[in-house]
Amino acid sequence: MESSKFFVGCFLIFSLTFMCSLKPMKLHKRQPSSPILNPLSDEKFYLDKTFILGEDSWNNYKEEDAQELNSLKISSVKAVFILQKESEHYYLVSHKKARNNDPRKDNKFEFLGGKLKKKEDIFTALLREIIEEDYSLVLARQITAVKEQAPNSLCYKIIETSKERHAIFVFLMKEDDYKKLLDYYKKNETTSPESYGFTLVHESDLEITKKTKEEKWTPKSVKILAALKQS
Repeated sequence: MESSKFFVGCFLIFSLTFMCSLKPMKLHKRQPSSPILNPLSDEKFYLDKTFILGEDSWNNYKEEDAQELNSLKISSVKAVFILQKESEHYYLVSHKKARNNDPRKDNKFEFLGGKLKKKEDIFTALLREIIEEDYSLVLARQITAVKEQAPNSLCYKIIETSKERHAIFVFLMKEDDYKKLLDYYKKNETTSPESYGFTLVHESDLEITKKTKEEKWTPKSVKILAALKQS
C-alpha cells in the first residue's frame, strides 16, 4: 500500500515538473484588416450635393461614356469644386477675365471650365480648361486623382441652357487643397488670360436673385445655376 502511494507521489511530482518546464504557447491574435478609407470618395458628400445642385440623380462617369457624350454635341464643360465645413457648403469660383473688359462678365463669378474644341474628348477638355485657368495645377491634380483613385466618385450631369448643352462635373475639395491654392497665388502673380483668381462662395450665393444676375455671376453662369436648380 505504502509502495503504491510512493509511486503515485513520484508520478505527480514528475508530471508537475514536466508541465512547468514547458514554455507557454504564444497566441497570435489575427489583426483585423484596416479598411481602405479614400478621402476622395465621401458618400455623404455625394448625397448632399444632389440636393444642393438639383434633385435628379447624377451619373457616374466611365470611360465608355466619352463617345456617347461627344455625340450629344456638348458645348462646354464645367467643374464644380465644393468645400464642406460641417453642414455648410462653399463653392470654388473663378473671377472671370473677360475680353475687352466686358462689364457684364469681367470679374464676375463663374465655375471653372470652358468650351470644348472640335472632336475633343470631354474629360480632356475639362483638364485643359482647368490648367488654363489654374497655373498651380492643384485643381488639375485633384481631378486626375479622383479619376484614378476613386472613379466611382466622378459624377456629372448634362444640362441645357439656350439650346446649349453643358457637362457639369462635381468634386469634393479638401481644405488642404484650397490652402495650397491660396498659398500658390500669394507667392505667384495670376497670369492666366482666363481668370483674375479664385474665391469660395457660400451656398446662399447660388440663389438666383436680381443681385445675383446684375452683380455676382456672369450671364451664362446665371443660366447654368438656374438649369442646375431645375434639374
